[in-house]
Amino acid sequence: MKFRLISFIMATVMLLSAFAGCASKEPQKGGENDPVDEGLAITNEYTVVRADICDDLTKDAAIAVRDRLNRELSLNIALKTDYLTKDQEPSAKEIIVGKTNRETEFDRTVINENEYKVAVEGEKIIIDAYDSLTLYLAIDEIMDKWFGSEDLRGANGSLLVKENELEALSSTPSVEHRCIKYMSQNLRYTDDPNGNSIAARASRFQKLVDDYDPDIIGTQETTDRWNVLLDKMFKDEYVIFKGYSRDGKGQTTGEYGTILYRKDRFEFIKGGTFWLSDTPNQKSKYEESSHYRICTYVILNDKNTDTEILFTNVHLSGGTVAEKQIKVMGEVLKEELAKYPAFLTGDFNAHPDSGTYLYADKIMDDAYTTAFENKAPIKYTAHDYGALTNAYRIDWCFYSGNMVCRMYNTLTDSYGGYVSDHYGIIAECILG
Repeated sequence: MKFRLISFIMATVMLLSAFAGCASKEPQKGGENDPVDEGLAITNEYTVVRADICDDLTKDAAIAVRDRLNRELSLNIALKTDYLTKDQEPSAKEIIVGKTNRETEFDRTVINENEYKVAVEGEKIIIDAYDSLTLYLAIDEIMDKWFGSEDLRGANGSLLVKENELEALSSTPSVEHRCIKYMSQNLRYTDDPNGNSIAARASRFQKLVDDYDPDIIGTQETTDRWNVLLDKMFKDEYVIFKGYSRDGKGQTTGEYGTILYRKDRFEFIKGGTFWLSDTPNQKSKYEESSHYRICTYVILNDKNTDTEILFTNVHLSGGTVAEKQIKVMGEVLKEELAKYPAFLTGDFNAHPDSGTYLYADKIMDDAYTTAFENKAPIKYTAHDYGALTNAYRIDWCFYSGNMVCRMYNTLTDSYGGYVSDHYGIIAECILG
């Protein structure tokens, strides 16, 4: 009897210990030993998806997402469009870039101008923005934040999908410091009647520059008299780089291709002037050209981005000789055009269907035709003090290199009269 009692007591103690052990293994809410949500890891099972029909900026944004993930994580993630056949279903693991046909709860109408959003639905990641330009500009910033977040990196270096942390990446892209606003203006070299003297037009030009606040300006028909006025009006804000007159080194007669660039933003590296002829290093011209023609250029360091850029300014002759002249520019600056983000301003005296324009458009991009937003109220630039109202564009802003053109505009502002017999033009490019 005593043996049975002892056995019963021991069995009871063991049973109670077992219950206590089970209870101790249950997770305690709010305790230090809570399980950590590691999130979902980005693997080759994921696919980057864009719309089957979309603009180039959206395509480039999707490519940038895929390439960054594959490069940083040594993956082989595919990029696909949103097109599906009737018997296909979308994958559960997709990184959706821009507006697609995927059925999600994401409401893109709540995105404000210049904003981008990152959202997570289940295992899907959605990256979208107010417009395709903002999307394109935001991708590097989104990826930098994603890769840089400790909360979104796994212990083994993997990249994680976590709803709250990923959605916190939504913001406004920080691109203003990378934006270069550049302007072209034929100043008209002489005094003209009806309130269009150089003195009167100079004050209007000053107001135009103050209103649009360009970073760099290329001017044409700039005489020594104009250079004195430019220095007087803008010397506190801009460096006035004259280069040489087309009449020769050390001469003060004739036309300059003066360039103005902001003192607080750019550091001068080198610059110069050459003649648009078969002997560009000396005063010379093509026989069929009525004037000596020059190209003035500068290479500057953009202190905002620590990027070196090339800025080039020309004034070409009318007729077919202009094509020969622009080709000299392209040949002389061939290495620089390949090496640097480049800008070209000028009065081409050439129509958009000319060989001159077609050559320039082959080696560079026309801001008028490629700008994400073209604000130009008219399609021409030379106006002969209002006498021409349906002429051609003969003044140009070109660019090349790793950048996108955000805006182009023709400056038809009146300040009690005209700035010149040409309208100024302005464009904004964002360095990549």
